[in-house]
Amino acid sequence: MMVRTFTRSLSRCLAAPAVVVLLCGTGVAAGAQRTAGLPVGARVRVHRPQAPTLLDGTLLRQDSAGLVLAVPGRAPGVASAVRVPRVDVRRVERYRGTLPEAEAFRRGARRGALAGAVVGGAVTYVAMLVERGRTCRDCLGRVPVVPAVTGLLLTGVSTLVGGEMGRARREQWQPVPWP
Repeated sequence: MMVRTFTRSLSRCLAAPAVVVLLCGTGVAAGAQRTAGLPVGARVRVHRPQAPTLLDGTLLRQDSAGLVLAVPGRAPGVASAVRVPRVDVRRVERYRGTLPEAEAFRRGARRGALAGAVVGGAVTYVAMLVERGRTCRDCLGRVPVVPAVTGLLLTGVSTLVGGEMGRARREQWQPVPWP
């Protein structure tokens, strides 16, 4: 009877510290898993709320307090270490390489064509409504030539401009889960 009572009281005394150790252990593991996609030496981009809002550099170290990045300095070949506290980090992205020039142009051109088509279609539609009000009360079938050609030209120009913008932005960045 006395051995049983001693065993119960011992298990109660050891249960609380064991729970604390388990909870602390899982908290550390969860913190480590949050940034598991960031190996040391990876090129990262960190978004912050204060200036400079965007830091682009190489990850030197990460810990529970934050990240340490090697950010290129003003002089060529000179880098300085910058510590970013964890609470100041809004978003982290990892560099995934650059797109080939042709693929980057295609992506930008698709976006430009879509924007130009929407604006050109809206201009043509408004011109049709204006024309309908002036000449024919019941017909919407006639498309005014000048606005339609303007819409097509606008789509073509925005496609080329979008393609050039796509070529200028060839870098690919992948968001990393952050707390």
